[in-house]
Amino acid sequence: MKHPLDDKTVDWVDQKKPLHAKVIFDNRFSIMVFAAHSASFTIKDVQEAVIDINRQAVRKCLIDLMDLNLLERVSIKTYKATDKAKQLFGVVV
Repeated sequence: MKHPLDDKTVDWVDQKKPLHAKVIFDNRFSIMVFAAHSASFTIKDVQEAVIDINRQAVRKCLIDLMDLNLLERVSIKTYKATDKAKQLFGVVV
C-alpha cells in the first residue's frame, strides 16, 4: 500500500472493483431469495419487487442464474427456481 503523499507509486488494486462485485452479487442473491419463495415470476415482477434496474440487466442476471442451474425458464416470459435453489434457501420442495 502506498503512502497517501506518495505520487510516484501506482496502486495495482482498483478500489471500485470490489464495490461493483458486491452489487453484482447482491442483485443475484436478492433475485434468488425472491425466486425461491415464488411459484413463478417474470422480469417485471423482479423489477417491481426486488431491484429497480432495467429489463436488460435483470435478464442478464436471470441468464447467469440459469447457467448455474438455479433458475429455469417455464415459458418465454416466466421463470422459476429449481429444486436445487429452493433447497439452498430452505424452502420445502
